[in-house]
Amino acid sequence: MQEAVAISFDTERQWLDSPECYHNSIAAELRPKRDKMAKFLEEVGMVPTVPEGGYFMVADFSNLSRFAAAIKFTSRLRCIYCTLFLAFYSV
Repeated sequence: MQEAVAISFDTERQWLDSPECYHNSIAAELRPKRDKMAKFLEEVGMVPTVPEGGYFMVADFSNLSRFAAAIKFTSRLRCIYCTLFLAFYSV
């Protein structure tokens, strides 16, 4: 198993400057999804911190506090977090 991983790293290193490189292709594949999620968060009133590299996005939802009483936001925070997490990975 370790030898197979070592061989795959060696092979990937040879492709590092090509578009076929996993590290280049995954970034290109995830960038539109990241941008779509950031746009969605902005549209609903949140302020996203858009990562330059990485898979996770943080959003400031303090602007939504005015809706807290109407929708019991604090009790549903976990559901909203799960929904946003799933939405990001399903786009």
